[in-house]
Amino acid sequence: MKKMKQFFVTLIFILCSLTLNAQGIQVKGIVTSAEDGQPIPGVSISVKGTTTGLLTDKNGAFEINVSTNSTLVFSFVGMKAQEILVTTSTTLNVVLESVISQIDEVIVVGYGVQKKSLVTGAISSIKAADIVNLSITRPEQALQGKTAGVQVISNGGSPGTDIKVRIRGVSTNGNSNPLYIVDGVKTGDINFLDPNDIQSMEVLKDAASSAIYGAEGANGVVMITTKTGTKGLNVLNYEFQTGWLSVAKKPTVTTGIPG
Repeated sequence: MKKMKQFFVTLIFILCSLTLNAQGIQVKGIVTSAEDGQPIPGVSISVKGTTTGLLTDKNGAFEINVSTNSTLVFSFVGMKAQEILVTTSTTLNVVLESVISQIDEVIVVGYGVQKKSLVTGAISSIKAADIVNLSITRPEQALQGKTAGVQVISNGGSPGTDIKVRIRGVSTNGNSNPLYIVDGVKTGDINFLDPNDIQSMEVLKDAASSAIYGAEGANGVVMITTKTGTKGLNVLNYEFQTGWLSVAKKPTVTTGIPG
């Protein structure tokens, strides 16, 4: 009788253990980047060999129920995937490393994406580092000599002189000016912009790149992104330019009086 009681106790213990294993454990944690230690939202987490999975939230956190000895697969675009075996630990803090060699530099063109190597001649780009060293007073002057196939024509050397930009030559509709897009907003000109406030300038020269803008992009499109605030200490920068015009060589003229 005593042995029978011990048998039932052992059997109940085994069944409870199997039930706990079948229910699994709750695993939670945070996925961060190895470069800056910041949480990564949208990381795909799946249980290997099953269809169970989820994504990390905006704080990089996750919480999932899995059975013991399951393998969790963490994957994200541009990051090296990791597989972690779940044993008895209920907290997993995962660090993902970037895989630069797997990222192809792309450019958004119209409604799609193309590799930069395929549109090098169709799209020209100017960064803030290229503008800061230029002695210019108008944004259009940053395109001069920096973008192949783009003509920047000035009507004179006086301050405030009108500047013409020609990307696809002279059209026949009486207006050859390109379409200017500043931070996603269409504008007639960019005279109001300070060159020091520009983060980048992209010039769309071919029809395929500017197709999304329709007939308005027939003369080419100049896309401008301005600088935004960054986290950190407040910094005050003051910049100024000065210049003057003078005659390089004054010719000798006659007085009109017979000598």
